[in-house]
Amino acid sequence: MWRRDHRVAGPGGGTPLKPVGTVHFAVARANRSVIHRHERFLGDTREAVQLAAIVTALEMLREAVG
Repeated sequence: MWRRDHRVAGPGGGTPLKPVGTVHFAVARANRSVIHRHERFLGDTREAVQLAAIVTALEMLREAVG
């Protein structure tokens, strides 16, 4: 199961602790191991950050089931 809890895609709304472009990812495998990644995507637009997050999420899922 995939769940996205929070992200700060921008262009505004970031804080020093959660800058714009901050995204956390987690994938739980059937063996109960968890893969976590913290990324800060740089992009000119909210859509650029969202696209980068989508690509990363799909890559993580592929790795988890592969």
